[in-house]
Amino acid sequence: MFEYERLLICVALNEEDDGLVRYASLFGRLLPAKKASFVHVMKSLELPTSAMAEKLGAQLLTPTEVCFTELQDKVAKFHNERSEVDCDVDVLEGNPLVQLLHHTCEQSIDLVVIGSRGRGRSAGTLPERIARKAPCSVLIVPEQTSPSITKILVPIDFSQHSKEAMKAALTIAAGMKEKPSICGVHIYDIPTGYHKLGKTYEEFGSLMLANAQKAYEDFVGSIDLMGMDVEPVFELASKPAAAIVKVAEERGADLLVIGGRGRTNAAAALLGSVAERLINQASVPVLTVKEKGGTLTFLQAVLNRMGT
Repeated sequence: MFEYERLLICVALNEEDDGLVRYASLFGRLLPAKKASFVHVMKSLELPTSAMAEKLGAQLLTPTEVCFTELQDKVAKFHNERSEVDCDVDVLEGNPLVQLLHHTCEQSIDLVVIGSRGRGRSAGTLPERIARKAPCSVLIVPEQTSPSITKILVPIDFSQHSKEAMKAALTIAAGMKEKPSICGVHIYDIPTGYHKLGKTYEEFGSLMLANAQKAYEDFVGSIDLMGMDVEPVFELASKPAAAIVKVAEERGADLLVIGGRGRTNAAAALLGSVAERLINQASVPVLTVKEKGGTLTFLQAVLNRMGT
């Protein structure tokens, strides 16, 4: 069983927060969570919105106090559904990436929940950078996401990281009354130079598929499936992320769960290339499963250089 007991919910204080909070509430029940920290980061010299300006004038409150009040309203909505979860509120000021990463480390967060604009956003956005550098798992929720899970898609490459992702998906499914279906998708490709082995493209493709199917049997055999079925899907493609998105759309998946790294585990790679591309390309929530504290030393060095 996976245990994400401490959640960090990054609140932007806009109209999309309600959907994010509802989805975070769903995850809070499924994991189950014990503590949820709601955080909004004010950029330096952040100008108040018209609504905030009205409150400032009417109540003589500082921008921080207004943000704190609005955050408390978000917490009330979450707490009404998850009364067993201890909730707190914090308004920070400064660089959002630095402040959120620092808070994640300081509060020993297990899972960061952050909203996004959905597919097509440019690289280098805050959600992507959080997913890349956070020393824990990260759930990215596109705007207008419904708080429901009916089919979970887990990309697998038979590594330990994809095994942890499958365990997380099983834990999420186990917590639901109506169990969502789980699909494990493996993307394989034909290596260049295959013809040197005296086989045609089709023959080598059949060989690669057979090897993948055998590896899949060994993979699921090493995991406690908790009495649930996992449907295997094998897709021949040269671009894994695009192929995963295609399979997700064809099968109506509404949650992707992927290991933070793949079979290669370079120390400098804080997030695997496929996971990073999925964050940018998927139109459904993406949970990147990372070992808690796995990049903490590297992250602390980064934060030190940034002056925290």
